[in-house]
Amino acid sequence: MQRRRVSRPLGPVPDDMAPPLEQFELQLRAENLSSSTRDNYCRAVRHLGLFLEDHDLPTRARAIKREWIRAFIAGLLDRWQPATAKAYFNGLRRFFRFLHMERVTRRNLMDGMKAPRVPPKPVPVLSDRQIHLLLSSCSGKDFYSRRDHAIIRTFLTTGLRRTELAHLRIGGNGSDDRDVDLDAGLARVVGKGGWQRTVPLEPHTVVALDRYVRVRRNHRAGRSPWFWVGRKGRLRAS
Repeated sequence: MQRRRVSRPLGPVPDDMAPPLEQFELQLRAENLSSSTRDNYCRAVRHLGLFLEDHDLPTRARAIKREWIRAFIAGLLDRWQPATAKAYFNGLRRFFRFLHMERVTRRNLMDGMKAPRVPPKPVPVLSDRQIHLLLSSCSGKDFYSRRDHAIIRTFLTTGLRRTELAHLRIGGNGSDDRDVDLDAGLARVVGKGGWQRTVPLEPHTVVALDRYVRVRRNHRAGRSPWFWVGRKGRLRAS
């Protein structure tokens, strides 16, 4: 099968794949998966649909063949990192398993297919000097210095994910939605899949958070229920 590379923005899914994709997305919602996970899985299906269209291949679920899925994954590995190709593989595996369970297809097309191998990649680690310079860059007493210093210290000492940090709530006004307890030195975190856990806050981090909370009271977004705020209100993960 000759492969044509097409560079164009991701468009709508082919008509034949639209109904099963809508049902698949509804199932993912029913499983209470995060919006990012649902988007990633559905994006993989859309990319596969466009791949089949670009190669003049059928897009009806019952007509798709295993070798076309393999060719799609191989094309991803030619252009992107193995981790990206594996993420798409996982999304498609969930999709075709769903089609089989719903009796849309007679069998699971990806049953027994192996995911792309992702070589281990060492994560760069900051040196002590780099950490010192980073904290020194936001050592002022203004609101943004206090906030950024507290964010960096929290990242360094807790290992929270970016989204986990952004979703922290400050509570107040009689609300029980308080995720950061400075007196106890604890933070309640909602991670992937809605799982909650409690992480300890070391003393220097508690001090940095307390300084931020005190200057936050006078910020124009100080009444926001979200812990981290900025010029436009809530500070999001992006």
